[in-house]
Amino acid sequence: MFVASLDNCVVLSDENSATYEYYFAHIKPQPQKQASNGDVWVCKICGYRYDNSVEAVKFEDLPDEWVCPLCKHPKSDFELE
Repeated sequence: MFVASLDNCVVLSDENSATYEYYFAHIKPQPQKQASNGDVWVCKICGYRYDNSVEAVKFEDLPDEWVCPLCKHPKSDFELE
């Protein structure tokens, strides 16, 4: 914990500070779409991409207990791109 008193301050700008919403809308780079030859399933939580044309087992054939290798969320948190 810090306890302080302001003796002298200067306003650096009259513009509003960047909010969380503004950061995600204007500053954070948007994910780039990657080309693929097959179906691509993307994790809604972390963005992990499961590409059926690259993997040995199709996404649809994975067991229901399968989880994302990055964020450990279930198969139900993936959507077809």
